[in-house]
Amino acid sequence: MQWLVERFAAIPAVPAFVYKNRSYEYAWLVQQIVSARAAISAHNASSVFSIHGDYSPHAIGLFIALALERKTIVPITTNVENEVRSRRAAAEVQVAVTALETGLSFERISERPLEHPLLQFLAQRGHAGLVLFSSGSTGAPKAIVHDLETLIGGSSDRRTRRLTFVVFLMFDHIGGLNTLLNSLAMGATLVIPERRDPESVAALIAAHKVQVLPTSPSFLNLLLLARCHERYDLSSLKLITYGTEPMPQSLLRKLRETFRSARFLQTYGTSETGIATTASLSSESLFLKIDDPGTEWKVVDGELWIRSRSQMLGYLNEASPLAEGGWYPTGDLVEESRDGYLKIVGRLKEIINVGGQKVLPAEVENVIMDVPGVQDALVRGEPNPITGQIVVADVAADPSAAGDALVRSIRLACRDRLEKFKWPVKIHIRESIGYGSRFKKVRLGEGTSS
Repeated sequence: MQWLVERFAAIPAVPAFVYKNRSYEYAWLVQQIVSARAAISAHNASSVFSIHGDYSPHAIGLFIALALERKTIVPITTNVENEVRSRRAAAEVQVAVTALETGLSFERISERPLEHPLLQFLAQRGHAGLVLFSSGSTGAPKAIVHDLETLIGGSSDRRTRRLTFVVFLMFDHIGGLNTLLNSLAMGATLVIPERRDPESVAALIAAHKVQVLPTSPSFLNLLLLARCHERYDLSSLKLITYGTEPMPQSLLRKLRETFRSARFLQTYGTSETGIATTASLSSESLFLKIDDPGTEWKVVDGELWIRSRSQMLGYLNEASPLAEGGWYPTGDLVEESRDGYLKIVGRLKEIINVGGQKVLPAEVENVIMDVPGVQDALVRGEPNPITGQIVVADVAADPSAAGDALVRSIRLACRDRLEKFKWPVKIHIRESIGYGSRFKKVRLGEGTSS
Protein backbone atom coordinates (compact mmCIF):
# COMPACT_ATOMS: atom_id res chain seq x y z
CA MET A 1 0.00 0.00 0.00
CA GLN A 2 3.00 2.29 -0.19
CA TRP A 3 1.70 3.53 -3.54
CA LEU A 4 -1.29 4.98 -1.69
CA VAL A 5 0.87 7.08 0.63
CA GLU A 6 2.92 8.29 -2.34
CA ARG A 7 -0.30 9.42 -3.98
CA PHE A 8 -1.28 11.31 -0.82
CA ALA A 9 2.10 13.02 -0.71
CA ALA A 10 1.61 14.27 -4.29
CA ILE A 11 -1.56 16.22 -3.31
CA PRO A 12 -0.62 17.66 0.12
CA ALA A 13 -2.99 20.66 0.10
CA VAL A 14 -6.12 18.76 -1.03
CA PRO A 15 -8.64 18.11 1.77
CA ALA A 16 -8.75 14.40 2.56
CA PHE A 17 -11.49 14.56 5.21
CA VAL A 18 -14.10 16.84 6.65
CA TYR A 19 -14.98 15.78 10.19
CA LYS A 20 -16.67 17.72 12.98
CA ASN A 21 -16.53 20.88 10.84
CA ARG A 22 -12.76 20.62 10.47
CA SER A 23 -10.84 19.93 7.26
CA TYR A 24 -7.85 17.56 7.26
CA GLU A 25 -5.52 17.78 4.25
CA TYR A 26 -3.62 14.88 2.69
CA ALA A 27 -0.35 16.25 4.15
CA TRP A 28 -1.91 15.78 7.61
CA LEU A 29 -2.93 12.22 6.70
CA VAL A 30 0.62 11.35 5.63
CA GLN A 31 1.99 12.64 8.93
CA GLN A 32 -0.69 10.74 10.85
CA ILE A 33 0.30 7.52 9.10
CA VAL A 34 3.98 8.11 9.92
CA SER A 35 3.17 8.73 13.59
CA ALA A 36 0.90 5.68 13.81
CA ARG A 37 3.52 3.42 12.24
CA ALA A 38 6.05 4.55 14.84
CA ALA A 39 3.60 3.72 17.63
CA ILE A 40 2.77 0.32 16.11
CA SER A 41 6.47 -0.59 15.92
CA ALA A 42 6.46 -1.02 19.71
CA HIS A 43 4.13 -3.99 19.14
CA ASN A 44 6.00 -5.67 16.29
CA ALA A 45 5.70 -9.10 17.89
CA SER A 46 1.92 -8.94 17.42
CA SER A 47 0.09 -9.65 14.18
CA VAL A 48 -3.65 -9.05 14.82
CA PHE A 49 -4.90 -5.61 15.84
CA SER A 50 -8.47 -4.46 16.36
CA ILE A 51 -9.56 -0.87 15.73
CA HIS A 52 -12.41 0.17 18.01
CA GLY A 53 -14.87 2.82 16.86
CA ASP A 54 -16.29 4.20 13.65
CA TYR A 55 -14.65 6.38 11.02
CA SER A 56 -12.52 9.34 12.07
CA PRO A 57 -9.44 10.85 10.40
CA HIS A 58 -7.26 9.36 13.15
CA ALA A 59 -8.82 5.89 12.81
CA ILE A 60 -8.38 5.95 9.02
CA GLY A 61 -4.72 6.94 9.41
CA LEU A 62 -4.31 4.06 11.86
CA PHE A 63 -5.95 1.61 9.44
CA ILE A 64 -3.53 2.53 6.64
CA ALA A 65 -0.55 2.42 9.02
CA LEU A 66 -1.48 -1.08 10.19
CA ALA A 67 -1.83 -2.20 6.58
CA LEU A 68 1.61 -0.79 5.77
CA GLU A 69 3.02 -2.64 8.78
CA ARG A 70 1.41 -5.82 7.35
CA LYS A 71 -0.83 -6.48 10.30
CA THR A 72 -4.24 -8.16 10.25
CA ILE A 73 -6.90 -5.54 11.03
CA VAL A 74 -10.20 -6.19 12.80
CA PRO A 75 -12.53 -3.13 12.70
CA ILE A 76 -15.06 -3.28 15.57
CA THR A 77 -17.80 -0.65 15.67
CA THR A 78 -20.14 -2.21 18.24
CA ASN A 79 -20.14 -0.91 21.81
CA VAL A 80 -21.85 -4.01 23.22
CA GLU A 81 -19.25 -5.50 25.54
CA ASN A 82 -20.04 -9.18 24.96
CA GLU A 83 -19.96 -8.62 21.18
CA VAL A 84 -16.59 -6.90 21.48
CA ARG A 85 -15.21 -9.79 23.53
CA SER A 86 -16.55 -12.47 21.19
CA ARG A 87 -15.16 -10.74 18.10
CA ARG A 88 -11.78 -10.27 19.71
CA ALA A 89 -11.73 -13.96 20.62
CA ALA A 90 -12.87 -15.19 17.19
CA ALA A 91 -10.23 -13.08 15.42
CA GLU A 92 -7.48 -13.89 17.97
CA VAL A 93 -6.90 -10.17 18.54
CA GLN A 94 -3.60 -9.56 20.28
CA VAL A 95 -3.70 -5.76 20.56
CA ALA A 96 -6.77 -3.51 20.68
CA VAL A 97 -6.27 0.07 19.49
CA THR A 98 -8.54 3.08 19.89
CA ALA A 99 -7.75 6.13 17.76
CA LEU A 100 -8.35 9.28 19.80
CA GLU A 101 -7.78 12.88 18.75
CA THR A 102 -5.15 13.02 21.49
CA GLY A 103 -3.34 9.94 20.20
CA LEU A 104 -3.53 6.17 19.94
CA SER A 105 -4.48 4.01 22.92
CA PHE A 106 -3.08 0.44 22.84
CA GLU A 107 -4.35 -2.40 25.02
CA ARG A 108 -2.67 -5.80 25.15
CA ILE A 109 -5.39 -8.47 24.78
CA SER A 110 -3.46 -11.69 24.34
CA GLU A 111 0.10 -13.01 24.48
CA ARG A 112 -0.84 -16.30 22.80
CA PRO A 113 0.61 -17.17 19.38
CA LEU A 114 -1.84 -17.36 16.50
CA GLU A 115 -3.65 -20.68 16.20
CA HIS A 116 -5.87 -20.41 13.11
CA PRO A 117 -4.12 -21.46 9.87
CA LEU A 118 -5.50 -18.46 7.92
CA LEU A 119 -4.08 -15.96 10.41
CA GLN A 120 -0.79 -17.87 10.45
CA PHE A 121 -0.75 -17.84 6.63
CA LEU A 122 -1.10 -14.03 6.49
CA ALA A 123 1.62 -13.51 9.09
CA GLN A 124 4.02 -15.92 7.38
CA ARG A 125 3.33 -14.42 3.97
CA GLY A 126 3.96 -10.91 5.31
CA HIS A 127 0.63 -9.61 3.99
CA ALA A 128 -1.84 -7.29 5.66
CA GLY A 129 -5.12 -8.99 6.52
CA LEU A 130 -8.68 -7.92 7.24
CA VAL A 131 -11.33 -9.65 9.38
CA LEU A 132 -14.96 -8.60 8.93
CA PHE A 133 -18.01 -10.01 10.69
CA SER A 134 -21.32 -10.86 9.07
CA SER A 135 -24.56 -9.48 10.50
CA GLY A 136 -25.18 -12.66 12.51
CA SER A 137 -28.96 -12.50 12.11
CA THR A 138 -29.20 -16.29 11.72
CA GLY A 139 -26.57 -17.34 14.26
CA ALA A 140 -23.13 -16.29 15.43
CA PRO A 141 -21.51 -13.73 13.10
CA LYS A 142 -19.09 -15.31 10.64
CA ALA A 143 -15.50 -14.07 10.88
CA ILE A 144 -14.51 -13.42 7.25
CA VAL A 145 -10.77 -13.25 6.48
CA HIS A 146 -9.32 -11.32 3.53
CA ASP A 147 -5.82 -10.78 2.26
CA LEU A 148 -6.05 -6.98 2.34
CA GLU A 149 -3.44 -6.51 -0.38
CA THR A 150 -5.49 -8.66 -2.76
CA LEU A 151 -8.74 -6.99 -1.73
CA ILE A 152 -7.58 -3.47 -2.58
CA GLY A 153 -5.18 -4.27 -5.40
CA GLY A 154 -7.53 -2.88 -8.04
CA SER A 155 -7.65 0.56 -6.42
CA SER A 156 -4.13 1.44 -7.61
CA ASP A 157 -5.39 2.19 -11.13
CA ARG A 158 -7.87 4.85 -9.96
CA ARG A 159 -7.47 8.19 -11.73
CA THR A 160 -7.14 11.29 -9.55
CA ARG A 161 -10.53 13.01 -9.36
CA ARG A 162 -11.60 15.97 -7.25
CA LEU A 163 -14.86 14.61 -5.92
CA THR A 164 -16.53 14.87 -2.53
CA PHE A 165 -18.06 11.74 -1.01
CA VAL A 166 -20.03 11.00 2.13
CA VAL A 167 -18.62 7.82 3.67
CA PHE A 168 -21.90 6.34 4.88
CA LEU A 169 -21.63 2.57 5.28
CA MET A 170 -19.74 1.69 8.43
CA PHE A 171 -16.05 1.02 9.15
CA ASP A 172 -16.67 -2.72 9.59
CA HIS A 173 -18.72 -3.04 6.38
CA ILE A 174 -17.19 -4.17 3.08
CA GLY A 175 -19.11 -1.47 1.20
CA GLY A 176 -17.92 1.26 3.56
CA LEU A 177 -14.29 0.17 3.28
CA ASN A 178 -14.64 -0.01 -0.51
CA THR A 179 -15.84 3.62 -0.57
CA LEU A 180 -13.07 4.68 1.80
CA LEU A 181 -10.18 3.08 -0.08
CA ASN A 182 -11.35 3.89 -3.60
CA SER A 183 -12.04 7.51 -2.64
CA LEU A 184 -8.63 7.96 -1.08
CA ALA A 185 -6.99 6.26 -4.07
CA MET A 186 -8.46 8.90 -6.37
CA GLY A 187 -7.53 11.78 -4.05
CA ALA A 188 -11.14 12.65 -3.26
CA THR A 189 -12.50 14.39 -0.16
CA LEU A 190 -14.44 12.27 2.34
CA VAL A 191 -17.09 13.88 4.50
CA ILE A 192 -17.46 11.78 7.66
CA PRO A 193 -20.83 11.96 9.44
CA GLU A 194 -20.99 11.88 13.23
CA ARG A 195 -24.56 10.57 12.97
CA ARG A 196 -26.32 8.66 10.20
CA ASP A 197 -29.84 10.00 10.52
CA PRO A 198 -31.35 11.64 7.37
CA GLU A 199 -31.27 15.17 8.84
CA SER A 200 -27.56 15.02 9.74
CA VAL A 201 -26.51 13.49 6.42
CA ALA A 202 -28.59 15.97 4.40
CA ALA A 203 -27.06 18.88 6.32
CA LEU A 204 -23.55 17.63 5.49
CA ILE A 205 -24.40 17.19 1.81
CA ALA A 206 -25.69 20.76 1.62
CA ALA A 207 -22.87 22.32 3.65
CA HIS A 208 -20.01 20.61 1.80
CA LYS A 209 -21.52 20.25 -1.69
CA VAL A 210 -21.20 16.48 -1.62
CA GLN A 211 -21.31 14.93 -5.10
CA VAL A 212 -21.38 11.19 -4.33
CA LEU A 213 -23.66 9.44 -1.81
CA PRO A 214 -23.16 5.65 -1.39
CA THR A 215 -25.96 4.19 0.75
CA SER A 216 -28.85 1.71 0.94
CA PRO A 217 -32.39 1.84 -0.48
CA SER A 218 -33.81 1.91 3.06
CA PHE A 219 -31.83 5.03 3.96
CA LEU A 220 -32.80 6.72 0.70
CA ASN A 221 -36.44 6.05 1.56
CA LEU A 222 -35.92 7.57 5.02
CA LEU A 223 -34.36 10.62 3.35
CA LEU A 224 -37.49 11.05 1.23
CA LEU A 225 -39.88 10.49 4.13
CA ALA A 226 -38.06 13.12 6.21
CA ARG A 227 -38.49 15.52 3.25
CA CYS A 228 -34.88 16.62 3.67
CA HIS A 229 -34.73 17.70 0.02
CA GLU A 230 -37.26 20.45 0.84
CA ARG A 231 -35.15 21.92 3.68
CA TYR A 232 -31.63 21.42 2.32
CA ASP A 233 -30.03 22.13 -1.04
CA LEU A 234 -29.03 18.65 -2.23
CA SER A 235 -28.51 19.67 -5.84
CA SER A 236 -24.75 19.03 -5.60
CA LEU A 237 -25.41 15.26 -5.69
CA LYS A 238 -24.30 13.89 -9.06
CA LEU A 239 -24.11 10.17 -8.25
CA ILE A 240 -26.15 8.12 -5.78
CA THR A 241 -25.05 4.52 -5.44
CA TYR A 242 -27.19 1.93 -3.69
CA GLY A 243 -26.80 -1.68 -2.63
CA THR A 244 -26.99 -4.07 0.36
CA GLU A 245 -30.67 -4.99 -0.35
CA PRO A 246 -33.12 -4.98 -3.28
CA MET A 247 -34.35 -1.57 -4.40
CA PRO A 248 -38.15 -1.40 -4.91
CA GLN A 249 -38.97 -0.12 -8.41
CA SER A 250 -41.55 2.25 -6.91
CA LEU A 251 -38.92 3.76 -4.60
CA LEU A 252 -36.41 4.19 -7.43
CA ARG A 253 -39.07 6.04 -9.42
CA LYS A 254 -39.71 8.44 -6.52
CA LEU A 255 -35.98 9.00 -6.06
CA ARG A 256 -35.52 9.81 -9.74
CA GLU A 257 -38.35 12.33 -9.55
CA THR A 258 -36.76 13.99 -6.51
CA PHE A 259 -33.07 13.95 -7.47
CA ARG A 260 -33.34 14.80 -11.14
CA SER A 261 -29.72 15.90 -11.62
CA ALA A 262 -28.23 12.76 -10.03
CA ARG A 263 -27.31 9.51 -11.74
CA PHE A 264 -28.23 6.30 -9.92
CA LEU A 265 -25.90 3.31 -9.90
CA GLN A 266 -26.62 -0.06 -8.33
CA THR A 267 -23.57 -1.61 -6.69
CA TYR A 268 -23.02 -5.27 -5.96
CA GLY A 269 -20.76 -7.26 -3.70
CA THR A 270 -20.59 -9.45 -0.63
CA SER A 271 -18.39 -9.50 2.44
CA GLU A 272 -16.99 -12.78 1.12
CA THR A 273 -16.15 -11.72 -2.45
CA GLY A 274 -15.55 -7.97 -2.25
CA ILE A 275 -17.27 -5.23 -4.24
CA ALA A 276 -17.44 -5.70 -8.02
CA THR A 277 -17.45 -2.92 -10.60
CA THR A 278 -20.98 -2.64 -11.97
CA ALA A 279 -22.95 -0.72 -14.57
CA SER A 280 -26.68 -0.05 -14.30
CA LEU A 281 -28.73 -0.41 -17.48
CA SER A 282 -29.98 3.11 -16.71
CA SER A 283 -30.79 5.26 -13.70
CA GLU A 284 -34.41 4.09 -14.00
CA SER A 285 -33.57 0.39 -14.25
CA LEU A 286 -32.93 -2.23 -11.59
CA PHE A 287 -30.89 -4.32 -14.03
CA LEU A 288 -27.13 -4.18 -13.57
CA LYS A 289 -24.12 -5.67 -15.29
CA ILE A 290 -21.10 -6.98 -13.38
CA ASP A 291 -18.42 -5.32 -15.46
CA ASP A 292 -15.26 -6.28 -13.60
CA PRO A 293 -12.26 -8.12 -15.10
CA GLY A 294 -11.50 -9.56 -11.65
CA THR A 295 -14.96 -11.06 -11.15
CA GLU A 296 -16.69 -14.01 -12.83
CA TRP A 297 -20.34 -14.91 -12.32
CA LYS A 298 -22.86 -17.56 -13.22
CA VAL A 299 -26.45 -18.34 -12.26
CA VAL A 300 -27.21 -21.74 -10.71
CA ASP A 301 -30.91 -22.54 -10.19
CA GLY A 302 -31.70 -18.83 -10.05
CA GLU A 303 -28.94 -18.07 -7.53
CA LEU A 304 -25.97 -15.83 -8.36
CA TRP A 305 -22.56 -17.46 -7.89
CA ILE A 306 -19.40 -15.33 -7.83
CA ARG A 307 -15.69 -16.06 -8.21
CA SER A 308 -13.38 -13.09 -7.78
CA ARG A 309 -9.75 -12.15 -7.35
CA SER A 310 -10.71 -10.24 -4.21
CA GLN A 311 -12.65 -13.00 -2.47
CA MET A 312 -11.96 -14.09 1.06
CA LEU A 313 -9.45 -16.65 2.23
CA GLY A 314 -12.16 -18.28 4.37
CA TYR A 315 -13.95 -18.11 7.71
CA LEU A 316 -12.27 -18.29 11.10
CA ASN A 317 -15.23 -19.86 12.85
CA GLU A 318 -16.95 -21.94 10.15
CA ALA A 319 -16.08 -24.22 7.27
CA SER A 320 -15.45 -22.56 3.92
CA PRO A 321 -18.66 -21.98 1.91
CA LEU A 322 -16.84 -22.09 -1.42
CA ALA A 323 -18.07 -24.65 -3.93
CA GLU A 324 -15.92 -26.65 -6.34
CA GLY A 325 -13.70 -24.39 -8.41
CA GLY A 326 -13.73 -21.60 -5.82
CA TRP A 327 -17.26 -20.40 -6.59
CA TYR A 328 -19.19 -18.60 -3.84
CA PRO A 329 -22.99 -19.12 -3.78
CA THR A 330 -24.16 -15.63 -2.79
CA GLY A 331 -27.69 -16.50 -1.71
CA ASP A 332 -28.99 -13.74 -3.99
CA LEU A 333 -31.74 -14.67 -6.44
CA VAL A 334 -31.57 -12.99 -9.83
CA GLU A 335 -33.35 -12.59 -13.14
CA GLU A 336 -31.14 -12.70 -16.25
CA SER A 337 -31.62 -10.72 -19.43
CA ARG A 338 -30.25 -11.82 -22.78
CA ASP A 339 -27.71 -8.99 -22.92
CA GLY A 340 -25.91 -10.00 -19.72
CA TYR A 341 -27.74 -7.80 -17.25
CA LEU A 342 -29.01 -9.11 -13.92
CA LYS A 343 -31.79 -8.05 -11.57
CA ILE A 344 -31.54 -8.90 -7.87
CA VAL A 345 -35.00 -10.10 -6.84
CA GLY A 346 -34.41 -11.33 -3.30
CA ARG A 347 -32.51 -13.54 -0.91
CA LEU A 348 -32.73 -17.31 -0.97
CA LYS A 349 -33.15 -17.34 2.83
CA GLU A 350 -36.04 -14.88 2.65
CA ILE A 351 -38.29 -16.95 0.37
CA ILE A 352 -41.74 -17.54 1.86
CA ASN A 353 -43.07 -21.05 1.17
CA VAL A 354 -46.86 -20.99 0.88
CA GLY A 355 -48.05 -24.55 0.33
CA GLY A 356 -45.05 -25.28 -1.91
CA GLN A 357 -45.36 -21.98 -3.83
CA LYS A 358 -42.43 -19.58 -3.55
CA VAL A 359 -43.01 -15.92 -2.65
CA LEU A 360 -40.27 -13.28 -2.86
CA PRO A 361 -40.85 -10.54 -0.24
CA ALA A 362 -39.42 -7.80 -2.48
CA GLU A 363 -42.05 -8.47 -5.17
CA VAL A 364 -44.91 -8.01 -2.70
CA GLU A 365 -43.25 -4.98 -1.09
CA ASN A 366 -42.95 -3.28 -4.45
CA VAL A 367 -46.71 -3.56 -5.02
CA ILE A 368 -47.57 -2.33 -1.53
CA MET A 369 -45.22 0.66 -1.75
CA ASP A 370 -47.04 1.85 -4.87
CA VAL A 371 -50.25 2.33 -2.83
CA PRO A 372 -50.90 5.98 -1.90
CA GLY A 373 -50.42 6.53 1.82
CA VAL A 374 -47.75 3.82 2.22
CA GLN A 375 -44.35 5.05 3.37
CA ASP A 376 -42.57 1.70 3.61
CA ALA A 377 -43.31 -2.01 3.76
CA LEU A 378 -41.63 -5.14 5.07
CA VAL A 379 -42.97 -8.52 3.97
CA ARG A 380 -42.10 -11.72 5.84
CA GLY A 381 -43.27 -15.25 6.34
CA GLU A 382 -45.13 -16.51 9.39
CA PRO A 383 -45.61 -20.19 10.29
CA ASN A 384 -48.99 -21.72 9.45
CA PRO A 385 -50.13 -25.28 10.26
CA ILE A 386 -51.94 -25.72 6.94
CA THR A 387 -49.76 -24.02 4.29
CA GLY A 388 -46.43 -24.09 6.12
CA GLN A 389 -46.17 -20.30 5.93
CA ILE A 390 -48.37 -17.31 5.17
CA VAL A 391 -47.42 -13.89 3.83
CA VAL A 392 -47.45 -11.09 6.41
CA ALA A 393 -46.89 -7.39 5.67
CA ASP A 394 -45.79 -4.71 8.11
CA VAL A 395 -46.66 -1.32 6.64
CA ALA A 396 -45.52 2.14 7.70
CA ALA A 397 -48.26 4.57 6.76
CA ASP A 398 -48.49 8.28 6.15
CA PRO A 399 -49.99 9.90 9.29
CA SER A 400 -52.91 11.17 7.21
CA ALA A 401 -53.83 7.68 5.95
CA ALA A 402 -56.80 5.96 7.57
CA GLY A 403 -55.79 2.49 8.73
CA ASP A 404 -58.80 0.43 7.59
CA ALA A 405 -59.07 2.23 4.27
CA LEU A 406 -55.33 1.78 3.64
CA VAL A 407 -55.52 -1.94 4.37
CA ARG A 408 -58.38 -2.27 1.87
CA SER A 409 -56.35 -0.38 -0.76
CA ILE A 410 -53.34 -2.65 -0.18
CA ARG A 411 -55.47 -5.78 -0.55
CA LEU A 412 -57.01 -4.48 -3.79
CA ALA A 413 -53.56 -3.62 -5.22
CA CYS A 414 -52.24 -7.08 -4.37
CA ARG A 415 -55.27 -8.79 -5.92
CA ASP A 416 -54.83 -6.76 -9.11
CA ARG A 417 -51.10 -7.39 -9.52
CA LEU A 418 -50.17 -10.61 -7.72
CA GLU A 419 -51.11 -14.27 -7.83
CA LYS A 420 -53.40 -15.31 -4.99
CA PHE A 421 -50.79 -17.25 -3.00
CA LYS A 422 -48.70 -14.05 -2.79
CA TRP A 423 -51.46 -11.98 -1.18
CA PRO A 424 -50.69 -10.91 2.41
CA VAL A 425 -52.94 -12.78 4.83
CA LYS A 426 -52.13 -10.28 7.58
CA ILE A 427 -51.41 -6.58 7.16
CA HIS A 428 -50.14 -4.68 10.19
CA ILE A 429 -50.06 -0.87 10.14
CA ARG A 430 -46.96 0.25 12.03
CA GLU A 431 -45.47 3.60 12.99
CA SER A 432 -42.20 2.59 11.35
CA ILE A 433 -40.32 -0.34 9.79
CA GLY A 434 -37.33 -1.82 11.61
CA TYR A 435 -33.86 -1.26 10.15
CA GLY A 436 -30.54 -2.70 11.25
CA SER A 437 -27.40 -0.70 12.02
CA ARG A 438 -26.45 -1.06 8.34
CA PHE A 439 -29.73 0.53 7.18
CA LYS A 440 -31.30 -2.57 5.71
CA LYS A 441 -34.70 -3.98 6.52
CA VAL A 442 -34.43 -6.47 9.37
CA ARG A 443 -36.02 -9.81 8.60
CA LEU A 444 -35.36 -13.43 9.39
CA GLY A 445 -32.66 -14.82 7.12
CA GLU A 446 -30.88 -11.52 6.48
CA GLY A 447 -27.72 -12.22 4.48
CA THR A 448 -24.32 -10.60 4.15
CA SER A 449 -24.67 -9.14 0.67
CA SER A 450 -23.39 -5.61 0.38
